[in-house]
Amino acid sequence: MRRTPYTEIGIRRKKCYRCGKRSTTQWQICSLKREFLPLCPDCDIALNELVLRFMRLPKNLRQLLQRIYRKHRRDTDARIDATIAQFYRLRNKARRRRGRK
Repeated sequence: MRRTPYTEIGIRRKKCYRCGKRSTTQWQICSLKREFLPLCPDCDIALNELVLRFMRLPKNLRQLLQRIYRKHRRDTDARIDATIAQFYRLRNKARRRRGRK
């Protein structure tokens, strides 16, 4: 159980908690007893997208996603557009189930 953050060199020596690839970032997750968990770039991006969707897409979502992708040198407009489109499809589906337009 890791309660202190990894160093820059230390995080690269660890494998991703989710998929086992080489990690580059870390997250401190409260539901896992506030452990610091190493994540690879793909899992970090996926987790960031999940959090932004959970927060119901702030108005500046495009800028936030660009910042996340740029951090991992993966600035792709197609992926950003796909993430935004997926969110709106899911939101509209949920609204139809509740009887909203």
